[in-house]
Amino acid sequence: MTRIDDASIEKKGLSMIKSKMRSLLTCLCAAAMLLGGVPSYAQDGSDMLDQITLADGRQFTGNIVEETDDSITMEVIRLGMRTKQTWARKDILEILHDSIPATDEVGPETKAGLPPAETESPLYDPNDPRHVVYKVPVHGIVGLDSHIRIMQMIWDEAKEARAKTIILEFDCEQELGPGVDIEKYRDFFEDLKRDARSKEIHVVVWIKQARGVALAYALMFPEIYFQPDGEMGGGWAINEMLSQRFSDPAVRAKMISAWVGICRGMAEEGGHDAMLCEAMIRPPCVLSMDYEGDQPHFRNDTEGEVVLDANSGDEPANALELSAKDADKYGISGGTYRSVDDLMFKLGFREYRYVEGHADDWAEKWADGWKDALEEYRYIRADMDLIDTYNEPVERRIAKKIAKLREVQALMKKWPPLEVFIDPEQIYFEIDTYKKELRNINEQNRPGSTSPGGGPTGKPGN
Repeated sequence: MTRIDDASIEKKGLSMIKSKMRSLLTCLCAAAMLLGGVPSYAQDGSDMLDQITLADGRQFTGNIVEETDDSITMEVIRLGMRTKQTWARKDILEILHDSIPATDEVGPETKAGLPPAETESPLYDPNDPRHVVYKVPVHGIVGLDSHIRIMQMIWDEAKEARAKTIILEFDCEQELGPGVDIEKYRDFFEDLKRDARSKEIHVVVWIKQARGVALAYALMFPEIYFQPDGEMGGGWAINEMLSQRFSDPAVRAKMISAWVGICRGMAEEGGHDAMLCEAMIRPPCVLSMDYEGDQPHFRNDTEGEVVLDANSGDEPANALELSAKDADKYGISGGTYRSVDDLMFKLGFREYRYVEGHADDWAEKWADGWKDALEEYRYIRADMDLIDTYNEPVERRIAKKIAKLREVQALMKKWPPLEVFIDPEQIYFEIDTYKKELRNINEQNRPGSTSPGGGPTGKPGN
């Protein structure tokens, strides 16, 4: 049962007030335009433009020139020509009035959250010859907090800044995003590596935490460094999750072997020993190593010079956990560094330009945003339960439920992590079911047709 506290109710109330204020502002602007007090289109860079975000993620910038109960019309400039575009309100996710500074060319569609393409990013300084460094946060739960959409967006900004070194800072929790596709994210990180090679970008991993499946993503990269309290492990959570999901021992064993195989391949992709990766995922840990020169050589037994033991005293057998010191000792880490300055000095750069950009801000807003959206979904469901108590014709109540489910679809398009918690097919099924109910009511309300247990208006019978 969802707990709705006072703070959440206050937050929702503020959101409703803001929405009403935006509607009032729209009415006032429309009235001003009729009186000739507001130009139909921004004429110079001092004016602010409106922005519309559609449910499919596209954004349009220009001046809203007409609003009705059912549609919005915006005037935009594309390729030097003014044109008007109209969208149905049901297809619009968000309307922002006077929110974007006017430019000479406005209106091209962009994906939500991404700035329009620029010929030269303000993050790039052609007069500064220093080596450019950019840090991409890979934080929280991969697949939710660190979703492909937000990581790609941050990666693209790093390229706009002409970064020559990109630091992937891992600070990932042990939890696994339920339903997150591990192979999808493996392919995503492979794409980043290929992109970096094509643009001669040096990519390094800097680990604060790489737990759960995140340890395998980190091992995809050859060059890994740790922070002083850095740790890598928690892979046993994969084994535990699969053990709980599959009750049949034979199926469970196959699934665990498949996942371990994928993670081993990811470690080999980064040039790391697959046995060490498996020892961090599949308990009990049975691993030892010999040194060939200064390079560790791992063995899948306990006969080596050094035995890697994940157990302590009477504790049950567990998977391997590595501290920063362990990672250095076993050849995974290239060293432990407290700051970007220290790390860049190790990489040979006394002088460099660190570009902060929007990475941390975007990552934080994304993590908060999808969680707020999930809470909003719970409010929508609570509202739908209340609709049945309304003293209204049944067809009106059904129409309101369909509208609420459309809101859910819009939320899911804007915040794809919600698909981990909400089955989109179930939402489509519910909408389709309600539509059929409405059609049946309309059929029963036709002249000469009566509704069993109800009057011709669809109201419940007494």
